[in-house]
Amino acid sequence: MKHMYNDVLRSRDNLQTALRLTMAGLAEFPLGTAVAVRGLSGAVVGALLQAAGRRVFYVRKGADPSHTHCAVVEPEKGSGEFKYVIVDDFSVSGATVKAIVRAMCCETRGQHVGCVFYAPQSQSHPAPLVWHVKKA
Repeated sequence: MKHMYNDVLRSRDNLQTALRLTMAGLAEFPLGTAVAVRGLSGAVVGALLQAAGRRVFYVRKGADPSHTHCAVVEPEKGSGEFKYVIVDDFSVSGATVKAIVRAMCCETRGQHVGCVFYAPQSQSHPAPLVWHVKKA
């Protein structure tokens, strides 16, 4: 099965599917839970989530040229402790999740509580993969 990872920007249908599955996955977390994204597809989905009222953190990739030294960009600055969910298309090695958690830990007071992967798991089961971080 072909994943949507680079296809989210290729068509309106793919973007709508990604957003629909992301919203379905986020429904498993309290409404005030923030979102952390990374990469171009993440930025697009993040912008749509931000327009829908979610607090979004954009985590830069290491080689991302920018006008700031920060790895984490939050357009609407907040303060204090908060919980966040990582939103991505899918996970193979976990490297993206680890990089986001590491950056968020260094630059924010956020607590990682889960992930939503919006690439459909199969054609017959187009649902997001959602997992929650277990409390220690």
